[in-house]
Amino acid sequence: MDAASAALPRPTERPLELLERALSYSRPVLAAVPGHAPDLSTPCSAWDLGDLLGHMVDGFTAFVQAAAGVVPAEPRTGLPRDPALLAGHLLDLGCGVLGGWSDGRDECLLGLMPLPAETLLEAAALEIAVHGWDVAQVCAPERGLPPELAAGLLPPALRHVTAADRPTRFGPVLPVVRRDPAALLLAHCGRADPR
Repeated sequence: MDAASAALPRPTERPLELLERALSYSRPVLAAVPGHAPDLSTPCSAWDLGDLLGHMVDGFTAFVQAAAGVVPAEPRTGLPRDPALLAGHLLDLGCGVLGGWSDGRDECLLGLMPLPAETLLEAAALEIAVHGWDVAQVCAPERGLPPELAAGLLPPALRHVTAADRPTRFGPVLPVVRRDPAALLLAHCGRADPR
């Protein structure tokens, strides 16, 4: 998305700060989940709310494991589809995601492949914020992505979400109807901002 890269300068904030801001955005969204049914549709067309929250638990767990140095290649097993339980688990895991990286680790192993901490932290921040937005569309539609967070996430998204990720991990880049950071980020991640 060339227009997106030209529209916004690369931010100067560190990846750990981006992760902290992504978690801060997602916390009130997750707190709004209880009372919603697991089979509600989400912006991720293949996943309902229960599936999306389960995927987020997998991701948060992997980010906590990465902070300890190694992410094992183990599938999740036996997670409930109860949105309130999953959201509560995500709120608990969020503390571990952030706290685990405070020691300044330089890299971790993803299976047998070393991965720079900066790359993993950017990916975590992007995943948490964008999926937080997905959940917000179902449970707290008034909570759009903050412009400063979206602007900070756009350069990592342009670096890390490539054609190789489409259409399996992300949908196609969508046309942009507005030029604000949230609309640009969401369009690059295959999502249309309804605002």
